[in-house]
Amino acid sequence: LPDKLEKVVVSNRVTETPAVIVTGQFGHSANMEKIMKHQAFGSGRSPMMSSKKIMEINPRHPIIAELNAKVAANPEDQEAIDMAWLLFDTALLNSGFEMEEDAPKAFAQRMYRLMKSGLQLE
Repeated sequence: LPDKLEKVVVSNRVTETPAVIVTGQFGHSANMEKIMKHQAFGSGRSPMMSSKKIMEINPRHPIIAELNAKVAANPEDQEAIDMAWLLFDTALLNSGFEMEEDAPKAFAQRMYRLMKSGLQLE
């Protein structure tokens, strides 16, 4: 996640969801990124087109609390890593941003691993 996020901050304003993605004061909004992507010059996806995001987490949400406990118990746990990425992906989509071009395939692979684990198929 370090290359996707500028920083992760604990938020007092996020109350219903575990996390949201925002941009910095001078970053492009989700809507502006979509507009720029769909312009003629947007197909190249230069680094200047998308700004680094800030993830605001809700420390009182049960998902954040449980994920924190999993990571504290074993930072190398693949399921915890997948859940952290899933949290980022869902917060990104829920906040109105689009996934990068290569992200849907990785997202699907993480989802399949988590489904297998949840269904105890491993």
